[in-house]
This record gives sequence, structure tokens and C-alpha cells, in this order.
Amino acid sequence: MKKAFVGLGAFALIIGIILIALPFVYVPKTVSQAYQVPQSSDVFNTSFVVPPAITTQTTYLDAGDTLNIQVTVTGGGNLDINFNVNDGATTYLSYTRATTISRTWTVPLSSNYNFVYDNSFSTFTSKDVTVLVTKNWTTTAYKDVTTNSQLLPFEVAYVGVVLALAGIGITIYGVVKKEIPKSTPSP
Repeated sequence: MKKAFVGLGAFALIIGIILIALPFVYVPKTVSQAYQVPQSSDVFNTSFVVPPAITTQTTYLDAGDTLNIQVTVTGGGNLDINFNVNDGATTYLSYTRATTISRTWTVPLSSNYNFVYDNSFSTFTSKDVTVLVTKNWTTTAYKDVTTNSQLLPFEVAYVGVVLALAGIGITIYGVVKKEIPKSTPSP
């Protein structure tokens, strides 16, 4: 019986030590992590001459599109034009006698939009206009990231301490316990 207590105590002690150590062991773990990738495409990237009249460029845009609009006027007397963006019913952006426009704009509705360059106030002078309208958006991409993770949560170490202490106690009890000699029946 003494050997059984010592064996049981040693087993509990070994399991307890393992449970104390395992929360401090880290193993590599690969997880998929999302990140944003900026994207852009040109809606208009052109240079043209605006005569003493109105010139219009039309394109379809989706609601929520974010546009970076840059218009630069060069050549011909006063370097300015009237510029606006409309959908045929509502004017969303309007600049009077502008020479340089740099603006970020979010499209409110999915529709055809007119980019209007008005040089009709100039009697004889044409204007050179450079237009860059860029649509910007982000897409979600994923990459695998390897991190170190605990093999077991730290709370398991508490269970290990209890088992180790119990194992020590049972082992000591088994070692110091006195054997009761078996009495043989008298004849």
C-alpha cells in the first residue's frame, strides 16, 4: 500500500509540473489578416482646347465613388473658365472663373454626370485645359501572419500547482506511513 501512495503522489507531481510548464510554451500559429489596399483608376486624363463656348464630358458614376478632380487652365489671355459638375438636373460642384481646381468629391447618386467647361464669356480666346479625374477606392486583401500563441491558457498553471502540491503531499505520506504488519491468525 505504501508503494501505491508513493506512485500516485509521483504521478500527480509529474502531471502538475507538466501543467505548470505548458502555459509557458509558445507555438507558431498562422492566421489570415485583412488589410486595405488603395486602388484608383482614371475617369478622365486628358488635355483639350475649350473654344469660346461650352465643352462637356459625360460619364456614368456610381453612388459613393470618391473622385479626385484636378482641372488646370493654361494658354490664352485670362487663364480661367467656369467649371461645374451636374447630373442634368442638379449642379453638385460649381467654380466661376477658376484657373486651378483640386477637389475631392463623393458621388451622391448613381447617374450620368456632366463635367462642364464654360469659356463662353471669352469672346475670342480659346483655353487649354488639362483634366485629371481619378476614382479612388480600397479593396480588402488578406495575408497570412504567423504569431506565437500559448499552448495552454495561463490558468492551467494553477491547476498544475495544486496537482504538484497534492503529489508532494501524497508522496510524503506514502514514504512516512508506517506499514501495519499483517498478523497471522494463531492456530
